[in-house]
Amino acid sequence: MHVTALGARGSARRAPRIASSIARSIIGALAVITVTAYDTPAADSPYCEAWRHNGGEAQLWLVDAEIPAEDAMPVPLRLNLPLPEGLVAEVAQGTDGPFTHQGAQRFAWDFDVPVGTPVIAAASGVVVSAVSGYDDWGPEPSWRDGANRVVIDHGAGLFSAYVHLGEDQVYVARGDRVEAGQTLGTTGLSGQMTGPHLHFHVENAWSDTLPARFFSPTTLTCELFPLGGDLVTGALSEPFDDHGPSQAPPEIFTDFGISDLTGAPARLFSTRRKYTVAGAVTAGFTDAVFLLLPEGGGRAVFARRWPVGPDGHFRGTLDLKDVPPGEYGWAVVASSDESATVARSVRCVVVR
Repeated sequence: MHVTALGARGSARRAPRIASSIARSIIGALAVITVTAYDTPAADSPYCEAWRHNGGEAQLWLVDAEIPAEDAMPVPLRLNLPLPEGLVAEVAQGTDGPFTHQGAQRFAWDFDVPVGTPVIAAASGVVVSAVSGYDDWGPEPSWRDGANRVVIDHGAGLFSAYVHLGEDQVYVARGDRVEAGQTLGTTGLSGQMTGPHLHFHVENAWSDTLPARFFSPTTLTCELFPLGGDLVTGALSEPFDDHGPSQAPPEIFTDFGISDLTGAPARLFSTRRKYTVAGAVTAGFTDAVFLLLPEGGGRAVFARRWPVGPDGHFRGTLDLKDVPPGEYGWAVVASSDESATVARSVRCVVVR
């Protein structure tokens, strides 16, 4: 079966065989196919085929909010369970779980493991978030942002998140390259929870969760879809290809009047390099404005304004050498005023 998929730069291209239904989402009049350009493993393949992502070009990965979780096409990312090899754990809450796995956070798993359980990288990539300073927890939603966590960039705009690690129990740092099977830290009590467990999900650049599957040591395929109440066993397949870091998807800020964005990373910025950022701006605006915001929102800590040319495009240099390393939010927005505001921003990290 073949489908036409929207490429990273908006061009139509042919997508190879796919295994299930296609989930779509609409941005204005633009239909974005959730899963693009990958091959289903052959029936006799001993392991899941490594995914090639067109040299790292990012996709704007989206999924229809109405599609049942079991029918949603998983992202083409080969994943191990984030558990130590041989460890048996119950799935306390699966996708569309009734407690906290709803809305944009619906495609996620909670594994019932005790405090101090090693947390394992599900696939190779680059660490774009590493938080370990929280020491408290509770059941209310207000605790959600107070969780120790690690987020890994696997390239092409796909990220995996590991949440509820222990205070000072994160063993990796922002910008580190990690391998599949590497220990990221140990579980603890932090954030929104009623008891010890490990939360795991795959997400897009906007931190919205995406459907995924795990490597199964029983069938030697990437078809494991644990449900709530299931028992799963940690297992490591052969080493995976190393991808990441991701570039920002070209259409990530279309809601802000920016399209065809190039030159900006999705989540990992460095103070030691300069970025040449370019794109198109909706007619009627005179500038494109880059904003770097506090992680929790507020007044920009850094801004850069680039004028729009007669052809409706902008191009400028971004240099963050004076920005303190840390976790932030960022956006590029079309503007004609002295000030610029955004309703939300993409989580990012600035490293040296």
